[in-house]
Amino acid sequence: MSLMASPASIARSAAWTSLSTSPSFNSTSPRPLPPPPPSLGFHLSRPKRSMRQTNFLSFFSNLRPPRLSLGQTHPDPVVETSSLSAVQPPEPTYQLKIMDDLEKSNALSCLQIETLVYACQRHLHHLQDGARAGFFIGDGAGVGKGRTIAGLIWESWQHGRCKSLWVSVGSDLKFDARRDLDDVGASCIEVHALNKLPYSKLDSKAVGIKDGVIFLTYSSLIASSERGRSRLMQLLQWCGSDFDGLVVFDECHKAKNLIPETGSQPTRTGEAVLEIQARLPEARVIYCSATGASEPRNMGYMVRLGLWGAGTCFSQFHDFLG
Repeated sequence: MSLMASPASIARSAAWTSLSTSPSFNSTSPRPLPPPPPSLGFHLSRPKRSMRQTNFLSFFSNLRPPRLSLGQTHPDPVVETSSLSAVQPPEPTYQLKIMDDLEKSNALSCLQIETLVYACQRHLHHLQDGARAGFFIGDGAGVGKGRTIAGLIWESWQHGRCKSLWVSVGSDLKFDARRDLDDVGASCIEVHALNKLPYSKLDSKAVGIKDGVIFLTYSSLIASSERGRSRLMQLLQWCGSDFDGLVVFDECHKAKNLIPETGSQPTRTGEAVLEIQARLPEARVIYCSATGASEPRNMGYMVRLGLWGAGTCFSQFHDFLG
């Protein structure tokens, strides 16, 4: 790796070079020292180079869908590691029902549309244990994961799957969810904040929620009333055992302590996330987090990815950890 020298070091080097190459002094005809080097008059800096041109920054590559040409370019630059870019994704075969709407509105970029296609395509498959396969969205902050989730909900709605669960970290994010759904053209889908609802049946005459998005937090997922009614059971009753709609675990790293370090107990949040997946085997599960896979141990709740279990190289999660 070559390093750029500072102006001060260049000046010092030039001065020492001049001294070392000057004629030797004598007592009879002293020669004056050469004048100091002139001021450079400008600031040297590292030239701007693209990531591909600079060897020590070649860990990343510009991210473009290699197999899809749908949608417009993402408004901001997006990169991925070079190791990931070397792996070709599977052939896209899923046809989006909302594609015509997206082409008119330009609500989603080519990268977000690619995520929709592969997520929906993955949801058509089942794991060997009978559960429907899930999908992990690991885009970094600012890529627009919320709008991507909204696109998935809108696509699911077009197929007649009119119930969805959206689990996130804060109740106020419900307004962001509403905005994202409006942006993709899904203004007709209602968003219901679970923390504002009673613990009775959601589809009862008193509450009257027959469809739409139930938006809840991870804290609500483990909450219960004074009479012992739990939010988890309330959601399971609303969905029904044959539920095949979307269950989105946004900021899913909140469930990372399902498999804690030795000597610790799993958190109730991690256990609840695992239970709702077990009780709704046909649900279309989406895991979404920029840091969801920061450590393999944190992935214990991602049972729908098919990385361990029947038909894989690892019979259980602990084998996956090695």
